[in-house]
Amino acid sequence: MRQLTKTAAVAAFGAALFTAGAAHAIPIKTALSLIIDASGSISGAEFETQRNAYSSLLGNASVLPADGSVVINFVQFASSSSLEQTAIRIVDEAARTTLLNSIAAMVKLGGGTNIGAGINTGRLDMDAYLTTINK
Repeated sequence: MRQLTKTAAVAAFGAALFTAGAAHAIPIKTALSLIIDASGSISGAEFETQRNAYSSLLGNASVLPADGSVVINFVQFASSSSLEQTAIRIVDEAARTTLLNSIAAMVKLGGGTNIGAGINTGRLDMDAYLTTINK
């Protein structure tokens, strides 16, 4: 009986390890930097429309699967850029919620239009994240 209990405990531990790693068993298929215009040429209403559209789209599980296949970061730009959400792998609904909360918390920057700053911020953050992934 004691041996059976030990065997069951080892099997349960092994199953727990397999389950914990299952979300990362799926390869990353998409690494996406979402970079939105928050410059002075975008009105507050237009900025809100952008933010709501991204929230609606990314909140939809049929568009953004929570299976670990997608990594997203979120940047807004104006004269400078602001990394609103560092690269996050969408492995479950908690990760999706983190992304959506970051989008909801954005405050429009305003100012000039430096698209390059936004692209560079998104690229640097995504590159930093992807270098941490075992290939």
